[in-house]
Amino acid sequence: MSAFILSLLLLLISMNLIIVYCEDSLLFAEDTLRDSHGEIIFSSVIFRHGERSPITMYPKDPYRDESYRQEYWPQGRGQLSKIGKLQEYNLGKWFRKRYDSLISDGYKYDLLKVESSNLDRTIMSAECFMAGFFPPSSSEMWTDDGLRWQPIPIRAIPSELDDMIDFKVDCKRFELEKDLFNESPEAQDFYLKHQKLFNYVAANTGLNMSSNNVLRAIDNIFYLHDALFIEQSKNLSLPAWTESIYPEPSKRFASLSLLLVAYSHQMRRIKAGPLIGKLVEEMELKMKKKLNAKFHFYSGHDSTISGLLTALEMYKDIFIWPPYSASVIIELRQKEQNYVVTILYRNSTTSPPQHLRLRGCEYVCTWDNFKALIQDLIPENVDDECESNLVKKVSTSNDHNIFQQMIKSVGLDTKTESP
Repeated sequence: MSAFILSLLLLLISMNLIIVYCEDSLLFAEDTLRDSHGEIIFSSVIFRHGERSPITMYPKDPYRDESYRQEYWPQGRGQLSKIGKLQEYNLGKWFRKRYDSLISDGYKYDLLKVESSNLDRTIMSAECFMAGFFPPSSSEMWTDDGLRWQPIPIRAIPSELDDMIDFKVDCKRFELEKDLFNESPEAQDFYLKHQKLFNYVAANTGLNMSSNNVLRAIDNIFYLHDALFIEQSKNLSLPAWTESIYPEPSKRFASLSLLLVAYSHQMRRIKAGPLIGKLVEEMELKMKKKLNAKFHFYSGHDSTISGLLTALEMYKDIFIWPPYSASVIIELRQKEQNYVVTILYRNSTTSPPQHLRLRGCEYVCTWDNFKALIQDLIPENVDDECESNLVKKVSTSNDHNIFQQMIKSVGLDTKTESP
């Protein structure tokens, strides 16, 4: 391995933008809470897809030319790479090690459920994940060539119906909430504080960075950062002008973009509420012994993870853009007749998953407390919610405080230096 490639790999690892997979990638899979807080009886896992090709490129991107796309990303835009397939396969192996004691026999149709957004990269990620999680036992082998793979059903939610993973449904209330943010004093103040950076990006990329749509300006830096990161991972030389904004502060703006998908309480109910409601519904069924399944896996996106963590207010200490194959793990445990919930966030193979604490509860949260604390995030009917209260309001002090917490958590609470 050349010194350049090694130094690049170390840089990407230090930036927490890739999860490295090696022989030690199964570390920290053990359940350290079993003896003290009971065995896991149901687990919901929300994970991001693996490494992919660029979704979009900025107008002045020197690598927009078709010849570059054919050479470096022949599979097309937004598609899972070979590295991404391996990342998800190893992620599945990690979870199999963690949950192996809960699987007494081979695959059974009612043991688990796997759902994905309706995009190639998430469907393929789920397939690679399950190849690692459920390789066939000797009695389940079905070919003569020793193939260590068996088909596991993956259910892809149609995009127009997906209100849990990728949230592509038409929602007037959600769009109104975005407009309210753009017009708010805190959004305009933020834009003015960083206006020189926005102007610099606009001049060098051709992207629209107008103050008329602050969210779009922040989102555009997200897509810019994403494109630069992927191009750098292919050892492509980045334009000289990017040195003053990449990887920082563009990474902080990208992280903020993901937090803002659930900026207001109403956005949290719409963006993450249906998924949270599903998690609660299945845990209740499990406690009532009306659900045979032990696992529900969701193959999603960085926005799926960030929307969930934001809704649960688990971003305040520090929030970093979820790397490929990052996972939120919500486990229901039983000890005698008592039920508790634990939440983990796995975004590295070199350190244990982080134990996350729901505000108002301990790291090990009793079921009653857990349900009471998240109940207000669950809409009775998201379609009705999308059509209700379509009246603009003035931003409140609470909105201002939430935004200040968000920009602080990504390190943008101080003025960025001019490029």
